[in-house]
Amino acid sequence: MTDTHQIPTCPNCGNDPKNGLYCPNCGQKNKPTKLNLGTIFGELLSIVFNIDNQFFRTLKAALIPGKLATEFGKGKRKTYLHPLRFFFYSWVLFALMLQWSIKPNSGKPDRDKFFQQLVTVKIDSTNIEANKAGIDSIKSLITGKDFNLKFGIGTDFWFVTDSTKLKPKTDSVIYILSSDLKLLSKDSLYQKYAITNWIDKFKIDRAKRIDDGFGDIFQYMMEHFIWLFFAVIPFSALWLWLLFGRSKKYYAEHILYLLYLFGVLFLFFSMALLIDYLPNTASNVSIVILWFLLILYSYFSLKNYYGQGGFKTFIKWSTYLLVNFLLFLIFGVFFSIISAALF
Repeated sequence: MTDTHQIPTCPNCGNDPKNGLYCPNCGQKNKPTKLNLGTIFGELLSIVFNIDNQFFRTLKAALIPGKLATEFGKGKRKTYLHPLRFFFYSWVLFALMLQWSIKPNSGKPDRDKFFQQLVTVKIDSTNIEANKAGIDSIKSLITGKDFNLKFGIGTDFWFVTDSTKLKPKTDSVIYILSSDLKLLSKDSLYQKYAITNWIDKFKIDRAKRIDDGFGDIFQYMMEHFIWLFFAVIPFSALWLWLLFGRSKKYYAEHILYLLYLFGVLFLFFSMALLIDYLPNTASNVSIVILWFLLILYSYFSLKNYYGQGGFKTFIKWSTYLLVNFLLFLIFGVFFSIISAALF
């Protein structure tokens, strides 16, 4: 077999590998092109179990607050995962954990009962009584038996379970029986309750879809939850740029910091979902400890990355958390509205 360092031309880019271990032009390992099972599975095992590869180095560095963003910003681009990759991989892990956690038969009896009802209970005209208990349970858990639908524009809708609570239609409020929402078609609802405005028709359409399968919209929102973070990051980075103007960091460097920080946040969330499977007492104590560590991590990551004193960092960290809370609250409302509209 040809010696690994005697290949005259790199099969990947066609350049001379200079008899080195790796091609100086494209970085491919200089080895024969003939493949065997040992080569294929040997490289796979090396990638998966090599604790010094890029993935594990990134996880190790993530344990030290602010280290990833600091070292990547200094030019260590091959040592650690790119911030977008780290953010995305962490999100994928969290999304998988979340999907497992919220599905029925996931290991928590109370939660399983709720989500079993949430995802599977649907109403149709042939099986009303069989599903009534499940639907009523969901309504009481989520919105109460009488619930209101308000978009801020158009008419407000009150869905009531008792016909004695029905009131005459006004310009601002329409009362609708919940049973009508379940059993009547959209056109029948429009006719019975004199709904003519396209905004009001749209709201009725959303209400019927949510009522028929609230678990579907819940799952839809969880699958697209990552976009909420992408919406918040630019504004959060702008606030950091204002707070730490004297650090001389570019706006992109604040983005870099947040991608790594939120990536670590997703890892914390994944750990919290795992901890939730512990016995109740151990789970509650562990969750409290985990949240305490997360708070400390966010503080020290800010302190280490921007290199300011403890008290000054504490003041800026507090205002940063407050503004971030408001950003997530504002964008969360828009996210929920858009999710309901696109669902």
